[in-house]
Amino acid sequence: MKKLKTFLTKHYLKLHEIVHDLVESNMFAGFILMVVILNTVILVLETFDSISVRTVWFFNAFDAIFLAIYLMECILKIFVQPKVYFRNGWDDLDFFIVIMSLLDFILPLTSLGRHFNTANTIAVFKTLRVFKGIRAIRAIRGLRTIRFLENLQAITSTCITSMQSMGAIVLLMFSFLFMFSIVLRETFSYSDPERFGRIFSTIFTLFQLLTLDDWSFIYVTSRDEGYWYIIFFLVLYIVIEYFIFLNLFIAVLVDNFQQTIKKRVELKKFKQNQRTACWEQPAQGDGGRDYVSSEFFKGEEESASVLANLIEDHYPEAKFAQKERELLFHFFRLMAAVEYNMHELKILEHASNSIFDLMFDKDF
Repeated sequence: MKKLKTFLTKHYLKLHEIVHDLVESNMFAGFILMVVILNTVILVLETFDSISVRTVWFFNAFDAIFLAIYLMECILKIFVQPKVYFRNGWDDLDFFIVIMSLLDFILPLTSLGRHFNTANTIAVFKTLRVFKGIRAIRAIRGLRTIRFLENLQAITSTCITSMQSMGAIVLLMFSFLFMFSIVLRETFSYSDPERFGRIFSTIFTLFQLLTLDDWSFIYVTSRDEGYWYIIFFLVLYIVIEYFIFLNLFIAVLVDNFQQTIKKRVELKKFKQNQRTACWEQPAQGDGGRDYVSSEFFKGEEESASVLANLIEDHYPEAKFAQKERELLFHFFRLMAAVEYNMHELKILEHASNSIFDLMFDKDF
């Protein structure tokens, strides 16, 4: 055990580098994407009874293989970036899918391992109900394809960030929908009781009008009953809800898409400049190695008077021998050199940290 621990400690960095190169490689990403697509296709095929009945064992075997691959991917990524992994929303989604898939895989095994008797039959059926619900969640595995496609990530992120802006528009739309529902329910409940007889059927009819579906039939039905002026309400509702509010809805999305694209371009420029600066900073700090010899170790050129003035400025009441003065002045030069080199070390440390961050930046 001690030899194994020594071996692992000695080769940890090398192993970490190999795993990092594997996880960040395009080949690994392409392989996972292919697995996700194949898994999605099989999930769709399972919905066909004629196929799933004959090949249920085949689908179960593939599902176990896919789960093993997803679990391996999570373990490798957590090993490479344990602190960064759970800060990424897409990685959190992957981890959630893997946990749900593990429950999907484990629950039927635990249920089959029980002895069916009168006492636990109900508990087993409840477990199977939960199992069926979890199996339905497997459909979200298809969302894993989003993390591999940058444009899909941008679209999804934009839609999520637009929720707050679109929420106000949606609230305004439904406010007008309820207002028109009350008016149409009170005015046209006798001419078209099927559509406007109850408040809920009226709301459903107006919601259907948002798609401009069958609005002419609604008008014809009320017109035949003598309520021809319903056309004014329908036109006003369609103009407000469809042409104004829905276009505002689309305008918010388009504006946020433009903002997202602009931010992505600016972020790439910033990271490119940061990447260039990381390589320029060490070059600017190279002078620190020669600073001591070029600036501070030219004491032979200093005159005795300058040396004496420097000592007297720091120790006006003390009396030193010539040798002590030289040692003290040499000490001052060394301390100044140490201070300067500490400054250079901080510059190099900042540059190395920036380079290390860029190594894990997926945009490069």
